[in-house]
Amino acid sequence: MHKTPSQEEPREEGEIHYSESYSLPQHRRKAPTSGPPPRIFHTDEHPEIPKIKRASRYSNTRHNLPAAPTQRRHRANNGVDKPSTEHQTASGNKQDDVPASPGTTSTFPIAQRRHSALYAPSSTSHAHPLRSNKIQYRQRSQRTQPYHQQRRKKQRLPLMASFQQFTPRRKLITAGGLALTMVLLILVVTTTSHQLSAKDTQEQINSRANNTIILHNAGTDNSRQIAITQQQDGHPAPPVLATSAYLLDADTGATLYASNPSMHLPMFSTTKLMTALVATQIGDPNQNILINDTITNDINQLTADSSLMGIKKGETYTLNDLLYGMLLVSGNDAAVAIADQLGGGNQQNFVNKMNQEAVKLGLLDTHYMNPHGLPTTGQFSSAHDLALLAKYSLNVPLIHTISGTKEYDIAKNNMHDEHQMLNANQFLWWYPGVDGGKPGWDDASDFIQVISCVRNHRHLIGAVIHTVDWWTDMRDLMNWGFNTFDWISPHDASANTPIPYAADWHYFAKDKKETTIPTADKGRYYIYTGYSISSPIMAYFDANGGLKTFGYPTSQAQKLSDSVISQQFERSTIRCDQKTKQCTKT
Repeated sequence: MHKTPSQEEPREEGEIHYSESYSLPQHRRKAPTSGPPPRIFHTDEHPEIPKIKRASRYSNTRHNLPAAPTQRRHRANNGVDKPSTEHQTASGNKQDDVPASPGTTSTFPIAQRRHSALYAPSSTSHAHPLRSNKIQYRQRSQRTQPYHQQRRKKQRLPLMASFQQFTPRRKLITAGGLALTMVLLILVVTTTSHQLSAKDTQEQINSRANNTIILHNAGTDNSRQIAITQQQDGHPAPPVLATSAYLLDADTGATLYASNPSMHLPMFSTTKLMTALVATQIGDPNQNILINDTITNDINQLTADSSLMGIKKGETYTLNDLLYGMLLVSGNDAAVAIADQLGGGNQQNFVNKMNQEAVKLGLLDTHYMNPHGLPTTGQFSSAHDLALLAKYSLNVPLIHTISGTKEYDIAKNNMHDEHQMLNANQFLWWYPGVDGGKPGWDDASDFIQVISCVRNHRHLIGAVIHTVDWWTDMRDLMNWGFNTFDWISPHDASANTPIPYAADWHYFAKDKKETTIPTADKGRYYIYTGYSISSPIMAYFDANGGLKTFGYPTSQAQKLSDSVISQQFERSTIRCDQKTKQCTKT
């Protein structure tokens, strides 16, 4: 690498320096017998000129030049340089390049280059080394001018070569240029940053104008941004007990609510919505399906606690009958029969079609391993995908009709036994407007609910995954989405119209108006009115009689000044000064 003056190797005192193309012994050489004497420069006269210059800096390899002869000068005993030519390979290695023996011949190779760093060498050899290269020097007061002021024939140099030959004054100019360039770059970056910030700000303003926020779903491989439309009725979005939840406006496609919407979780029997969708695409509802040995064998592989329609080997059902048995009573045996028959005798073929359909519908967080939903490694979905699946599948008239049917009977005939079925979707029996959906349950603490509901000329689809209180979560979401908070409880509804499988939930005895759900700010959300309270108002509320004294909250807390907040309740209003931590009742 080319060395700057500050990087030069130390020179011995009195060392002689010639121009780049020559190498001299470490003493003053005698002038030739003929011709004018060469100019000799001492170290102290030109400190800016490097003592060592490397021809490899401009080698053919660096500039991608073809192989060319390399000139080197052999110094004979009489002190006169004579040119000799040898060839250099494309890689920069010299052929027949034998080092000179000490004390006999000293050489300084000059690699072929586009232009000399200092001057253009003559193509003709002359007896005098300095005249041969046409270097002219001018004298001033018996001293040679500084080297950088020499008059010489200039040639256009490569950009990097020019930079490398800058003298200290030019380096100062270069440093100033670089500083100016850096300032300009900083200005450009700052301006661009300000433009981007302005763009982001504008997007945020537009988002507020459209009552939307951007939610980034973290913690999943397929995380993405979802715009959530905000309600304007003053009610806060309800917290949920479920691990994941999603509320979709099926008419507009807008997301109304999202909590861990892309989290990958087992979806249990909600899988059957996809099984039904694929079955209606490739099968005929009126086609007969014989429960043969293959189907019977696959049914026998199901777990002992599987929910079953109750089909038997040798019976024949229509696809329509099996769809009812699969969606109403969540029959895993019906799902197996459908997948085996429509998969050409191979259940995996049908499952592959389910996964293909999931990709087609944009269900990026869903993968199927079986047609019934029993937990297995590699089978998962998300609340977001379940809501989309419900939208697409329930848009099929046959699936929508079956899913919204409360009771269905299959009469006994010579091909099968009788079946009386009740829809296990309990929301269908008590919440106004529900017209379809599919529940799922692992017979433990994880319950899944997918609901389609139409009220007030709006169509909403909700999905909650892994909740211990499925009716509270879904009711809160639907109430909030429809902006309707009239008290409706499965506990009260089951007293008039029995809800199927209500005994599994102890007849919803714990569903009471005073039930609350913890909020993120360590407050409480009241499911009865859809409002929440938090400290310091909550602390005063609890210390002074709670519901008995104040009743349920009828609004969210309002900020009256920088430090004063107020919230209305059924019987009074609580006002608190956050600086003094003093609260009063009015």
